[in-house]
Amino acid sequence: MFKQIKKVIKKLLPTSIRGVVKKVFYFPKVQFARLAFIFSGTEPTWLSPDLIDAWIKTFPPVGDYDYSDEGRAKRGLERAKMILDLMDGKAPNSTLELGCMDAMASATLLQEGVVSAIGLDVDDAISPAAKQAGVKFLHIPAENIPLPDDSVDLVFSFNTLEHVVDPAQVVQEIKRVLRPGGYFFADFDPLYYSARGLHAYRKINIPYCQFLFKNEDLVAYADKHQLNWAELPGVNKYSADQFRQVWSKMNEDFEIKHYSEEVDLVNIDLIRKYPSCFKKERVPFHNFLVSRMRILAKKKI
Repeated sequence: MFKQIKKVIKKLLPTSIRGVVKKVFYFPKVQFARLAFIFSGTEPTWLSPDLIDAWIKTFPPVGDYDYSDEGRAKRGLERAKMILDLMDGKAPNSTLELGCMDAMASATLLQEGVVSAIGLDVDDAISPAAKQAGVKFLHIPAENIPLPDDSVDLVFSFNTLEHVVDPAQVVQEIKRVLRPGGYFFADFDPLYYSARGLHAYRKINIPYCQFLFKNEDLVAYADKHQLNWAELPGVNKYSADQFRQVWSKMNEDFEIKHYSEEVDLVNIDLIRKYPSCFKKERVPFHNFLVSRMRILAKKKI
């Protein structure tokens, strides 16, 4: 019944009002969790692995990507529209997509007037449709971009910066290849310290499992149930505070045109119930709440 009520509210209320309702609803939960975290010790450090079996079907499934051709095209269209809307509808001449995956966002931008589009990724998953559209592919990490200085009008990425080994180095490379007046856009989630930050929800769907259970217990459970734990994408374990430090160092060379963060509070009661598992991580409380970041920056001329 509660899920049905939530669906009705989501349909009826505008996004801005839903945000206010959400903050009011979760405010006491956040405060109780914060107090439990502040006054907690660091024991127990980990929970018993027996709880994995007990909890595995307790939490609702997380929505997955649609990897069909139609789904890829739709996602590419949505992402391209988001970028163009933030840039007042003006298509740049050249783009570089970091962590491009199927590169359908780049392919869509080509259809919207972009002259040259490059996709970069450590995995070769670019779709035939993107190649046919004219997207050029670079099969390399984002820390060393093999492009000349001041050569690209827009560098963008979706759900990538939480995976790169060195986000600060990636931003330096972005600054180098961008032309003066060029744009950098990134939208990514979930951050490591947030509820889904291990990106394990398709294997073990327990929020904050990276802090509640030892890694070896998670691996043992996955092996027992043939969940292929090795398929999990690597994450750099950057906290929200660490990413904020990266952004703050951009101020000398970039003008921040848009910046926003989103929090995930749905499973915050886990922090209240087991605060010592989180306290041992030695990061400020708010890092466990911030799930998503979005930034648009313009390189100064």
